[in-house]
Amino acid sequence: IEPILTGLKKDIQRLEHSRETARSDAARAIKEAQQHMAKEHKAKEQCVALSDAVTALRKDLVALQEKHQAAKASAEEAAKEALDERLALLKGLEDATVETEGLKRVLKENGITVQVRYTGAE
Repeated sequence: IEPILTGLKKDIQRLEHSRETARSDAARAIKEAQQHMAKEHKAKEQCVALSDAVTALRKDLVALQEKHQAAKASAEEAAKEALDERLALLKGLEDATVETEGLKRVLKENGITVQVRYTGAE
């Protein structure tokens, strides 16, 4: 009976040791799982933050594109107005030149010689 009891005691000691090892392994696994979950949660928060940042950048890009289009349209309109003004000035200059030549011809027919000198576009 003594050898059987000794064998049982050894079996009980091995089982207790196995139980302690299992508890320790389980505690370590739980801790690792909690750390993994915390990292995963942090990664999800970072993804949400990145997504929000991308959305904000897209809105900013759309706003910049709209401003660019408005500025482009404004610049095109200003260029058109400036061109129209230059064309009007050229037309006025052409009309003045024709009128001046007509006056010179009439004066010359009446015996008066004139010399016209252009000093600028003003």
